[in-house]
Amino acid sequence: MKKFSLVLKLAAAAGLVLAASCNKMENQPQQEVPAVQTTDYVQQLDQASKCIKEACDGMDLRELAPVAESLENGPMKDLFSALASTFDSRKPFLSPFAFSRVSDLLAQSWAIRENTVSFPFGENSFTVKTSHGLKDGFVNRGLEISRNDTLLVRMNSSFAGAEYSGTILVKGMNILLDYEKEELHKRIVSVTLQPEGNPNPLAVLTTDITDSITLVDMLKNTAAVSLDYNVLLMDGSIGISGHVKQLGKLVGQAASMLAIFKNGADESVCRTAAENFNGNTEIFLNFANTPMGNIYAAPIYSEELEKYTLTLMLSSPLLGEEPLNLLSILKDLGLDLENIFGSIENGK
Repeated sequence: MKKFSLVLKLAAAAGLVLAASCNKMENQPQQEVPAVQTTDYVQQLDQASKCIKEACDGMDLRELAPVAESLENGPMKDLFSALASTFDSRKPFLSPFAFSRVSDLLAQSWAIRENTVSFPFGENSFTVKTSHGLKDGFVNRGLEISRNDTLLVRMNSSFAGAEYSGTILVKGMNILLDYEKEELHKRIVSVTLQPEGNPNPLAVLTTDITDSITLVDMLKNTAAVSLDYNVLLMDGSIGISGHVKQLGKLVGQAASMLAIFKNGADESVCRTAAENFNGNTEIFLNFANTPMGNIYAAPIYSEELEKYTLTLMLSSPLLGEEPLNLLSILKDLGLDLENIFGSIENGK
C-alpha cells in the first residue's frame, strides 16, 4: 500500500500541472502581466472552474473534526481527522485532487475491525459500518459513515495483485480511483470526479507512468520515471495534457519552489526554477479536442510579497498575441501550486 500511495503522489505531482516564475531586481521597472482577456474560450475555462469549485465545495466534512477530537486514539480517530482535513471547502484547492489522501483514507478504513459502531456527539448520532470480504480473487473492503441516518461518506475498495480500484462518495459526489500495472515498467492511474446519478463526469485524470528501472540502471544511478497525463474537464470539453520527462526532478524541485511560493525570491533563483521546470514538463490546453496552446512558467509580481513569485501562463495564437495569466482560474480547478508542492515536499 505504501508503494501505491507513492504512485498516487507522483501522479498528483505531474497531473496537477505546476509552474515556476522569476522575479526582477527591485531597481528595475515592474513587468506588467496581462489580465485575462475576455474571449469565449477564457469564459468557458472560467465557467468550468467555477462549476467544479462549486460542486466540490459541497463536499465539506469539517463537522467530523470535533468528533475526531472526542474519540480515543485509534484508526477511527485518524479516519475522521483525515476526512475532515481533506474535504474542507475553506481550502484553496480541490480536495478530490489530493490523490495520495484517497489512498490514505482507504487504508485507514481497513484498520477498523468492528462491523458497526455508533456513538453520540452533541445532538447528533454517528454510525460507522465496515465490511471485509474476498470474491473472485479480489479483496473487497467497505466503509460507511452516517449522521442521524443520513449518509455522509461511503468508501469501497477492491484490489488483487497489480489491479486496484476504489470509490469515495462524499455528500453526493463520487471520486473514482483505478490503478493497473499493465507491464513490468508501466502503470496507469486514473481518478474521476462524478456527481452521483450523473453519467457525465466533471473531471477525469489519467496518468501513464513509465520507468526504466533495471539492475544496470540502479547500479549506474540512471533509472528514470516519466509520465504522460491527461486531464479532461466538463465531460471532456476542456483538456489539459502533457509529459514529464523525469519525475524525480519534479519531486526534487518541490522544496525550493514551495519556498518561492511562500516568500518570493530574487531574479536568479526564480529564473533557474522556471527554466528547470519548463525544461522537464510539458503542458498543453485544448477545447473540444482543438489545441489552444501551451502552458508554461512565467514571472508575476506579488504586491503582498513585494517580490516576484510563481504563476502559470497560456500562450495561444487563438487568444491573441499576449499570453494569459491562468493562475486564478486553474486554482479553482484544483491546480493550487503552493499546496501541491507542499504535499510533495512533506510526502502527504
